[in-house]
Amino acid sequence: MFTRRMQHTVSFAASRGVAFDYVTTPGSWPKWYPATVSVEGQTSRPAEKGDRIVDRVRKLGIAGSLHWVVLDSQRPTHFSMETTSIDMAVFRRGRMRIRYEFEATGETSSMVRTLEYDLPSSLWLLDRVHLHRDLRSEATHALGKLQVLVQRGTP
Repeated sequence: MFTRRMQHTVSFAASRGVAFDYVTTPGSWPKWYPATVSVEGQTSRPAEKGDRIVDRVRKLGIAGSLHWVVLDSQRPTHFSMETTSIDMAVFRRGRMRIRYEFEATGETSSMVRTLEYDLPSSLWLLDRVHLHRDLRSEATHALGKLQVLVQRGTP
């Protein structure tokens, strides 16, 4: 197994509470995260510690499901979750962790998104050539879209 990590930061012209609520409500994920096709489980409010969410995704042309459990949710400062399983060909033995940290700056806020993932050593080349670059590009695109949606106050 090998581990990779990436971080992205986004600013919002909104309070961190507003940003936190939107980001951590699973029902909003398909609106801003390109790989997410749909979500199942508790989807209508900010996720809380212990909540389980099934994230139906498409990544590198492969459809599958990420099964998440929320590890920590402290509104409005931080949120973390990890996969309990990944139902996708090739990536089944992988694991992912996402952490969001929110900061307040006057009437604006910012969020740092940290993604860590573990993959079997046999996928090193795929990660080096495609996956890591695709995840980085996808996150940049997603956070740009998220910034617009949060600032609009999109429910």
